[in-house]
Amino acid sequence: MSIIESAFLKTLKNSKKNIDIENKIRSQNQATTELNAQKTPKPVSVKHTADKQTISSRKDISSMSQLRRYSRNELMERRLIHVGSVDDTLVNEYRNLRTKLISGQSKQNFSTLVTSVVPDYDISLVVSNLATAFSLDASKTSVVVNADIGNTKLDQLFGISSKLGIIDYIESEELQIDKILYETPIARLRFVPSGDIREDSFEYFTTARMKNLVADLVARYPERYLFVNAPSIESSADARILLDSCDCVVLVVPYGQCNEKDIMNAMLTVGSKKFAGLILDDF
Repeated sequence: MSIIESAFLKTLKNSKKNIDIENKIRSQNQATTELNAQKTPKPVSVKHTADKQTISSRKDISSMSQLRRYSRNELMERRLIHVGSVDDTLVNEYRNLRTKLISGQSKQNFSTLVTSVVPDYDISLVVSNLATAFSLDASKTSVVVNADIGNTKLDQLFGISSKLGIIDYIESEELQIDKILYETPIARLRFVPSGDIREDSFEYFTTARMKNLVADLVARYPERYLFVNAPSIESSADARILLDSCDCVVLVVPYGQCNEKDIMNAMLTVGSKKFAGLILDDF
C-alpha cells in the first residue's frame, strides 16, 4: 500500500441524494428532540460515575497482557504502521481514518466490517493497519476477526499459529471466547482466527452465536473496537451475511481493478445506514 487517500466518499451520485435526505430527516428529528427537551426537566448529572468508569477502563486496557512486542524491523518487514515509522504520512492517514470512523458512529465502541469491492483482493494489511491505528491510542484496544475462511495472511502478519477460531467456537457450545482470542505482538491488539476450514462454513455465520461473538468481543472494554476481515462483498455470501453482525462497513477499493459502477453496486449492497466509507488502496 502507498498513500491511502481518505475515503468516506458519501458524495457519489445516488448515494449523495440518499444521505442528503437522511441528514434532512435527522435535522428535523433533532429539532423536535430539542423542543421536547425544553419542556422536560433535565435528569440529575452522573458525570462523576462515568468518569470513574472511564479511568478504570483505561487502567484495565493499559495493563493488558503483552508477552512479546514486534521490534521496529519486524513491523517494517510486515508493513505494519507504528510510532516512529519512516512513512509518517501513512501513519497519519490511518489515524485520520480512525478519527472519521469514531466521529461517524454514535456508539462509544463499535464493530466494523471491512471488505473489498472486487473478488480475490487481499485486504489483510488494510484491516491490520486500521486496527493498529486504534490500538496506537493507549486508552483504546482493538480486535481483528478473520472471517475470510482459508486466508491465513492475518495469521502470518500477527505471527500466530492457531488451531481454534471462529468456526470452532460457533460449532461448539462449550468453547469459550478466551480460547479463540489470541494476543498479538502489537500492544492492545487481539486476534480471532478463522479456525479449521469447513466446506459449509458460510452457514455458521447465520447463527445467533456468531452475532453474540461479535457483540461480546466489543463489550469487553468500553474502549474496544472490532474489525471483521471479510471476503469480497461482490462475490461472497459470507460478507453479505456478516453485514447484520456489524455496526458499519468500510469498502476497500483497489487501484485500477474496478470502476464506478462496481463501487456503486457494492455501496448499494451495504446500504446507506451501515456504509461508513471507502478506502482507496494503492493509489
